[in-house]
Amino acid sequence: AGGAADLSRRRLLEISGEVPHGDHSHRYDQIVISARNADLQDILVFYNVTLTNPRVLGGLFVGVLLTFLFCALTMSAVGRAASAMMVECRRQFAQVREALRRSGMSEDRIARPENWPASVEIDGHRYPDYARCVGISTAGSLREMILPASLAVVVPVAVGLTMSVPGVMGLLAGGLVSGFAVAVFMANAGGAWDNAKKLIEASGTITAEQFLADAGAAARVPEEFRADIGARAEEALRAGRPGELVFGKGSDCHKAAVVGDTVGDPFKDTSGPSLNILIKLLSSVAVVFAALTVKFGPIVGAWIGLG
Repeated sequence: AGGAADLSRRRLLEISGEVPHGDHSHRYDQIVISARNADLQDILVFYNVTLTNPRVLGGLFVGVLLTFLFCALTMSAVGRAASAMMVECRRQFAQVREALRRSGMSEDRIARPENWPASVEIDGHRYPDYARCVGISTAGSLREMILPASLAVVVPVAVGLTMSVPGVMGLLAGGLVSGFAVAVFMANAGGAWDNAKKLIEASGTITAEQFLADAGAAARVPEEFRADIGARAEEALRAGRPGELVFGKGSDCHKAAVVGDTVGDPFKDTSGPSLNILIKLLSSVAVVFAALTVKFGPIVGAWIGLG
């Protein structure tokens, strides 16, 4: 009764009629409500935003896939920027080594960078050149985000023009649900990889001989891994390698953790946080171009066969 009374207050015009159909007739009742007085349920019914509408399902799939495409692009961008930085660091190391050789430094000292001077002047330029590394990082971050950011702006407009309002509603729902889940996953997984590397580094370097002979060194290894590290230390001793690192920085465990952290860092520092921006951009662009979607969405959709 309350819902009917509310509807009676909001209706502007009620149209009823019967249409003959063979030996019987069909009755039709239409209620016209102004957009100013309509609520969310009225709007969803008017635009047929239901899960039985193929356009809504299509928008859902586009929103979910957009999240993973966005993450893939940002992860690849981090890899390319890191590669450029690595190439520049190698170039500067090579320049410094050549300069030190020309100055007469021995190869033994050159092989240990901690013996190098704080700075070296080569052809009027001082190395290490930190400004060039910062420039590579800054330019890479701006250049590599052009495509992911463009997707967040173009996709809502494209979906609105092809699948109209139901498609945009599905896009926003799919992007929000998948984006939130993937962002939480990336933050937790990336943090776990990073903390695993830090835990191994905090234990210091432990050789096979130290692990078996020094109870204090063995106690620095987390209890969950102690039995496995002990077996690895005994195997190293039997093979005649008492100085082999079995835990800590430089060990196989640390190398594996570093490999994991190369994925974990962009997970928790780039792709995960940027999904928050993607979700907000999708919503903002959809609202800004709402009038365009409402007016031209059905026309373009019918023209390409989605009407």
